[in-house]
Amino acid sequence: MTDHINIMNTLFSQLTELGHKIEENERAELLLQSLPDSYDQLIINLTNNILVEYLVFDDVAATVLEEESRHKNKEDRSKGS
Repeated sequence: MTDHINIMNTLFSQLTELGHKIEENERAELLLQSLPDSYDQLIINLTNNILVEYLVFDDVAATVLEEESRHKNKEDRSKGS
């Protein structure tokens, strides 16, 4: 997921260099839209609790990374059982 977020940041930078500015909330929304189905509940929680206009890319990215860590810990616990 870290690689995915880094790639998105690179793409946003390249677009900015070409003169196409992407607003902060658009960047956050694009990140949410690019996530796999396993993140559906997280997406619902974020978009229900925060108006999409106020989403911040870095905050969404941090939340996504936390969720990825939670998924990995859950998988590790189930493998250990």
